[in-house]
Amino acid sequence: MSEKTFVPVNRHLLIELDETQEERPDHGILLPEDYAPKQSEYAVIKILDWAEDVKIQPIEADLKAIVQRSMITEIKHHGQTINLILENYVICLVVEE
Repeated sequence: MSEKTFVPVNRHLLIELDETQEERPDHGILLPEDYAPKQSEYAVIKILDWAEDVKIQPIEADLKAIVQRSMITEIKHHGQTINLILENYVICLVVEE
C-alpha cells in the first residue's frame, strides 16, 4: 500500500507534536510504569503543511508554534495517524533568532 499525502484545507495546519518539549526529568524516584504526569494545557508543535487560506505570517515548514493541546485533532486513516489544528488555536510562533 502506498503512503498517502494529506493536504490541509479550511484554515487547518498539518502538525507534529514536538515530543522533545515533553521530556520529564529523572529525579531518581520510582513511579509506576503507567504513571503519566499531568500534561500542560498547551503544546509545542511543528508545522508540516498548511491550507492555502491560512493567514499566519510568516509561515514555513518546520516552524514551531504553541497551541491549545485540547484543540489538536488526531485522525487515523488506513494505518496512518495525522494531527491537525485550526489556525485560530495557535497561541504564538516560536522564532529562533
